Amino acid sequence: MQKIIITLLCIAMFGCSVNTVQLSSEYNHKFKRSNKAKQLSNIAECSFHLADFKDKRESKSLGIVALTIVENDVNKWALSALEKYNIKENNANTLPHVKVTLVKAYIHSLMSSMAANVVFKIEYKSSAKEQKTNYVRGHEVDVNWNSGESEILSTLNKAMGKAISKARDDLGKSYCT
Repeated sequence: MQKIIITLLCIAMFGCSVNTVQLSSEYNHKFKRSNKAKQLSNIAECSFHLADFKDKRESKSLGIVALTIVENDVNKWALSALEKYNIKENNANTLPHVKVTLVKAYIHSLMSSMAANVVFKIEYKSSAKEQKTNYVRGHEVDVNWNSGESEILSTLNKAMGKAISKARDDLGKSYCT
């Protein structure tokens, strides 16, 4: 419904067309060269079992960049990202068992820039065996050169990576010392 309204408004007011871009559902973010080895080592040393994943976003759209509607299989994308950070469904013998809820994931235009936000709710038992809930947010702002698929995906992947890194840091304080 939102696409139809945006398309009609755009055609009526500006005579322009709205593009739709279908992003890859494979998370592919590279670490900065300066700390890549350390981050990859930390991820390999400490793994977590993904007990549950839910998408609880109010809007299932990833947003609009300029006149480009962004679509994606968000569940596959998020699960792919979690797996790259060693939070996997098949780590059943690994502690802790983590429940992850995707609260927000979107991107939008800001003049000549685009901003992406990803928010997760992470639930797990702390080292004191008490249930702990933490919200983590990843945010990224990049220059919007041409609203292309690769730059939109790159910005979203950076925001996703920042959110998961914050979650791993919090989990690591209890389990990976």
